[in-house]
Amino acid sequence: FLESGIPSVPRQMSIQHPSSGSEELTEASTASEAIDSCELNAIDSCELNKLIIGLPRAPTDLVDKAAPGSQGGTPRANPWRQYFLKVLPLLLISAAMFPPALRSLFVVDDVNAPAFFVAVLLMTCTVLGIFCKAFCFKGSAAAWCCTASILRILGLSALMLSWPVLQSLQPSQALEHEMSKTFPAQSLDRPSLHSFDIGRWMVGWMSGACVLRRPSETLVFKSKPSLSCPSPCGSARPLHLDIYQPHPDVSYLSRNSCGLPAIYFIHGGWWWNGDRTWKNSCYSEHFLRRGYVVASVQYRLTQDSYHAPDAVADVVDGLEFLRAHARDLGVDQDRIVVVGESAGGHLAVMVSLLRPALVRAVVDLWGIQDMLLGHRASIARNWPEAYEKFCSGTPRTAGQCYHNMTTTSHVTSASPPMLLIHGKADDVVGVEHSQRLAASLSNAKVAHVLAVAPMQQHGCWGIREGVCIQWAVYASERLFAWAFENSASCT
Repeated sequence: FLESGIPSVPRQMSIQHPSSGSEELTEASTASEAIDSCELNAIDSCELNKLIIGLPRAPTDLVDKAAPGSQGGTPRANPWRQYFLKVLPLLLISAAMFPPALRSLFVVDDVNAPAFFVAVLLMTCTVLGIFCKAFCFKGSAAAWCCTASILRILGLSALMLSWPVLQSLQPSQALEHEMSKTFPAQSLDRPSLHSFDIGRWMVGWMSGACVLRRPSETLVFKSKPSLSCPSPCGSARPLHLDIYQPHPDVSYLSRNSCGLPAIYFIHGGWWWNGDRTWKNSCYSEHFLRRGYVVASVQYRLTQDSYHAPDAVADVVDGLEFLRAHARDLGVDQDRIVVVGESAGGHLAVMVSLLRPALVRAVVDLWGIQDMLLGHRASIARNWPEAYEKFCSGTPRTAGQCYHNMTTTSHVTSASPPMLLIHGKADDVVGVEHSQRLAASLSNAKVAHVLAVAPMQQHGCWGIREGVCIQWAVYASERLFAWAFENSASCT
């Protein structure tokens, strides 16, 4: 009765009744038993017993007002706690999916563009389910509530997914300023107007992944490589150079009397794996449509027990072969630029430093530059054994190789101009590699630009019109045009 707001009756209390003596005691016991039963039964049966024994009824308003948050003596469950328990599994799923989806936008060496958009779709649907389940109740306003929740979560998702891109806007403007100051090209063939266009980034994926067509021809540039590795050794198979000629619909505005400019591309893969088909399709396709020839080189790998001198010799020999056969390939030998990514970026810089007269400009994409720094780096996806395989030993046992293969050891004032692009969040090859090379180039007064992309990790391939691809295309166009203006011998 305390819970229902009805005053209890003491058990020893005698009930006044017209009867006498024993009847009075009997009725008092009956009242006490009735009160006991009320503690165990529903409120309706208690009301009935009170009427029978003559007790006064409690006012109904006492039942409603006596215990806030309860009804009929039964406490009401907290609806927020119930909703939280219901949506907790969905919340955990969404929390687990969001970081990989966000990361996949830029870590495209792990996840391609379609996987990113599928992940974002699933994540958005999960979060929308949480909002509608938790905040939309039954009633006429439920549809409006769900609509508002959908708009809120879509706006929040767009903001969070675009945050890395928004972070790139200010560095993009700085890159444009630095390029115009360092490489002020006067003649550009339909150049990109801005280093990063957020509109192109938003709709670029609709065009599908970049696909590079088959090479126009494949040439053997080294038929019998020398065997410098101990037995057993990888096969001394011929080494090839894939040649991609510009598209037929190109107006060839880049052609002069000596031929077309050429990009000599060197693939990555820790010097351990990969082949000449490992190239950036988006980057290569852009310049093929601008009238460039693309040549992708094959070199010997450490998985076949070859080492640093073999790989460096192969990329030098491939470059010399391209220059020697330039006229047959329609290439202007004085307008050859070298581009490499990751381990290929290391080899691209090495060949330009060892043979600066053969190279007009260099584009290094997140390349390895300091062997000792790379071997001892504690970043997440570093592979110290790759350096040991490349130099056939540790820094203690093969210190001379680590010194000779560090690009900063060979920088001079005669080094060609360079463009260095690196992701600030690179956990394979740290951004410190490019920063150290840029410092050496500055000391030697070599023209260069270092572009550090915020929140970008290793490799920007795969997503069409991604931040690094737009940066690389914009800056490369201006670097090449400036280098050709200052060196072209043909008109």
